[in-house]
Amino acid sequence: MGGVHLQSLGHLCHLNYEDGLLRHHLYHMTLPSGIMPAMSTFIIELNELLRLSTMTLATTGPDGSPQAAAPHCAAVYFAARPLKDDDLQGLRLYFFSDPDSQHGQDLRTDPRAAAALYPEVSSWQEIRGVQLRGTIYILPAGAALEAAWELYRAKFPFVNGLKAIVQRNALYVFSPTWVRLVDNRRGFGFKQEWDLVAQDG
Repeated sequence: MGGVHLQSLGHLCHLNYEDGLLRHHLYHMTLPSGIMPAMSTFIIELNELLRLSTMTLATTGPDGSPQAAAPHCAAVYFAARPLKDDDLQGLRLYFFSDPDSQHGQDLRTDPRAAAALYPEVSSWQEIRGVQLRGTIYILPAGAALEAAWELYRAKFPFVNGLKAIVQRNALYVFSPTWVRLVDNRRGFGFKQEWDLVAQDG
């Protein structure tokens, strides 16, 4: 089946159907509310997943990419602002980590990474989650760092009592460039993907 283009008031989205997989290719602006119900539904589901405490982070050494050689995985606590107005471009995930950890060393040489968020379930029919690919970097001192710290502290108040540990770690930001929703509740193997425009911050 061929692609479908929707354009309104300078907002552009391309829908491409391939083997039953709906791909949304988003360009710098998002569609007006109501023009793509599937996106609104996805935002609601993604915000539910963003309330989870932990994401699995995948990095690689200097010889590979997130799906190639020398992979490494780590579980990290993360915080993210709820998405509004169907704006996937605003998705950012923040986490603390030791720059000398394995993934910290990997990110110094290759900022590309992958991540997965998924709740624990008891049957395959309930498997759902989100898979992400993008770039990660340490937030520099400034307003963005302060805002991210407040967001993280609000989600994990216990860090207020870990001042020495926090000072030895860095606050990272994960900026996704690709997002995949998986949800077996909609049928075995259901998935929906979005390619995002790479942005800083």
